[in-house]
Amino acid sequence: MMKMNVMMFGGRVFIGVLMIAVFAGCTRQKAAIVPDVRLQGTTWRAMELNGSKVEFLQGQKLDVSLVLYRSGAFRGASGCSNLSGSYTMTKSQMAFSSIKVDRRPCPPMITVREKAFLAALSKTAGYRKRGGRLSLFDRSGSKVAVFMAVQTR
Repeated sequence: MMKMNVMMFGGRVFIGVLMIAVFAGCTRQKAAIVPDVRLQGTTWRAMELNGSKVEFLQGQKLDVSLVLYRSGAFRGASGCSNLSGSYTMTKSQMAFSSIKVDRRPCPPMITVREKAFLAALSKTAGYRKRGGRLSLFDRSGSKVAVFMAVQTR
């Protein structure tokens, strides 16, 4: 009987130690993992435009987003309309041009934000990518947009 109690106690201790190790390992991993995604071919969802948080608005159909392609083309969405065009890029500079928008009827708040998004792209002169974040800057170095990488199916 005593031997069985010792074995059960030992089993509980083993399971307890195992659970602590698993949870401790998970905690360290979550803090240490920063997604390092490619700049090109990734869907970048807008988080901030000109210092204002980008939220999903009533009547919005699409995320405010951007995808850069190796060919120098880009596509995106303003929340209601789709957009496309071209971009040039060096190590720290970026500029968008030939921006085309398939203007769709949108609620007024989304139209205002669409104009802000297009203005931010037009003003872009530089960028910085760190992990899963992309920031765009104007010529004076002011941040005009912040994006986060998102997984697509």
